[in-house]
Amino acid sequence: MNVTKTVGKGGQLLDRQVEPTVSFNGPMQSYLQLSGGPSKRYWNGQMFEGSGLSFYGQIRPRGGLSVQLFMRDGKQVDFANTRLANEVRLRPNVEWNANQHLLVRLQHTYNRLETEDGQMIFKAGLSDLRVTWQFNVRSFIRFTTQRQDIERNVAVYADPATQPRTLTVGTQLLYSYKVNPQTVVYVGYSDNSLDDDSVLDLTRINRTLFAKLSYAWLH
Repeated sequence: MNVTKTVGKGGQLLDRQVEPTVSFNGPMQSYLQLSGGPSKRYWNGQMFEGSGLSFYGQIRPRGGLSVQLFMRDGKQVDFANTRLANEVRLRPNVEWNANQHLLVRLQHTYNRLETEDGQMIFKAGLSDLRVTWQFNVRSFIRFTTQRQDIERNVAVYADPATQPRTLTVGTQLLYSYKVNPQTVVYVGYSDNSLDDDSVLDLTRINRTLFAKLSYAWLH
């Protein structure tokens, strides 16, 4: 049984969730967990009561390969419009240690929110790919790309100026070198691109070159 509770400074209940949980360990280092239960959340002067059912599973079908899946179906607060809505969330994740140097991580999150009478509020997809090459114990280079696509049904939004669709794409290249156990140097590049009603096509909105020195003081 998992119980979480958040209370504000004045004693106001902000969030409370009660989730009975059942779990199972199986072959190939597999693990399954099913949980669900009632919840309360205070938002914008109102207390919302809902419930949901969640599933989490993971398995290692072979050495170096791990597959995970999270799913949720239930009630969720529509924060943009201050109402209770129906939510479906899926998050598959794959992690592959191809060899002693190469690590690939791929995760996708799908989220859909609907009004209680079945109209779509929004659907969103976030994909995250990270590829890391470990040269040795001191240094690695990592490439990351993220793509987020949100489609909104403006007709059911309280704010009529809401953008019907937003697409953002970001990339980052990072090199890390550990000088000693206390000192690490980071050098990298990142950029972000945007596509919505304010631009005609996917357009790069910023670029960044950065360097960072991290040092841990020991006493």
